[in-house]
Amino acid sequence: MAYNQNNLLNEIEEVQQIYSKHIQEGVTAEFIFNNYIKNIYHISRTTFFTYLKRNVAKERRLLKEKEDAKRNSQPTLFDMQ
Repeated sequence: MAYNQNNLLNEIEEVQQIYSKHIQEGVTAEFIFNNYIKNIYHISRTTFFTYLKRNVAKERRLLKEKEDAKRNSQPTLFDMQ
């Protein structure tokens, strides 16, 4: 379980890298899940396939934009005049 959104995206990226590495060897997604993912990340098969179709780069960009907007919109004590 990820602690925050950034850690979740890191986990998803790791799962996608493991999948990409082993799919080139000609093994099935089910084999990759059972032998490389399931016991390390403790996720279900459905979650595994959900992770594979998520666009991590886009989600990181959106998360960064959201954090920047929050940081820029909230006034600090020193911004008051």
